Amino acid sequence: MFEAGGFAGNVVVKREKIVMNYTKEQFSFLRRYRTLPRYLLTIRYNARFGTNKTIIGIISVCKRKGWPTGRDGRFEKGSLPWNTGTKGVCKRNSGCFRKGDRPKNWKPVGSERINTGDGCILIKVAEPNKWRYKHVVVWEAIHGKAMKGQVVRFKDSDPLNCDPDNLEAVSRQVHLYLNRNDYTGTPERYKPTMLVIAKIEVKIFDIVGAEDFQPLRKVGKVGVRTGHAHACCK
Repeated sequence: MFEAGGFAGNVVVKREKIVMNYTKEQFSFLRRYRTLPRYLLTIRYNARFGTNKTIIGIISVCKRKGWPTGRDGRFEKGSLPWNTGTKGVCKRNSGCFRKGDRPKNWKPVGSERINTGDGCILIKVAEPNKWRYKHVVVWEAIHGKAMKGQVVRFKDSDPLNCDPDNLEAVSRQVHLYLNRNDYTGTPERYKPTMLVIAKIEVKIFDIVGAEDFQPLRKVGKVGVRTGHAHACCK
């Protein structure tokens, strides 16, 4: 039976001992020049001792002996880039942008596009690529910037109708109420009434609190329905 080195079933397997055939002089050489790149160390070692060692072999010996190169792959402080003093080596080519160049998909300020996420209109308001929701820009042009906590909504739920008369700024609480009660799916003739009820109920809730609040009406069989809301109005 072999001596213990590892077990395979009931058979004891003896591990083979790796023998390094190096002289003290050779070890001394490797240790002295251990900071060289391993390919260069291998070349010098073979030239010095007339051997035919491979890079893998030299790497293995240095690793087992604990002789690292001392490099971690990062640039040292004060190191110069490879192209220092070589002005003009990297020439401009046909794919390089020049100052003042514009990409093929460039749009001028005032251009509009549809946001595929929510169906609302986006308008370009500044260079190089600043876009905002058109209905918000239209509202602010007439009424000034909406107060903190307000949301600009479409009265008729049409995200493409940015007519000033179709826009209204409401609190986020009213906005949430309308979304939960399917304002978008409500018939047009009832929407103004629903908006008034939303504002009244939110005001009552703010005054009496959650425990004493009683809604003016219920929608559906379970009290509340979740409706569609445009992402731009969230």
